[in-house]
Amino acid sequence: MTRLSVAFRALRRAGIVARQRFMCCMGCGLSTLANEHEAGQHRSAAGCCFYHIQDAARLDEHGQCHLTFSAFERPRESDRAHDARTVALGHKIVTILEAHGVPCSWPGKADTRILIWRDAETARRAALVALAS
Repeated sequence: MTRLSVAFRALRRAGIVARQRFMCCMGCGLSTLANEHEAGQHRSAAGCCFYHIQDAARLDEHGQCHLTFSAFERPRESDRAHDARTVALGHKIVTILEAHGVPCSWPGKADTRILIWRDAETARRAALVALAS
């Protein structure tokens, strides 16, 4: 089992709906999980985190991809409150990923996905390329 799979298992234990290689794209993944939540599934979950099939292809080919995440919406909740819960969820996800040895980067914004790398060497090379440009 990969570090990423172990981290996703830990995310689920932490009350986050976490899925790997889930759906074709971000929109379909978010829509499916929102519909499941509205239908009564995942009621106790803080939110969701996943990467879709296109992300998985990037992870396999380039050693990096982005994770989509969001707090589940609450009735009559303001956008500001939802964003604050999504940011808190993002911090929790990053903490769990790092604790399981999954290199990641995220600027702490509700509207920005979490970038992960397959391993530390891939993350190091990406950082060197970014510094050189």
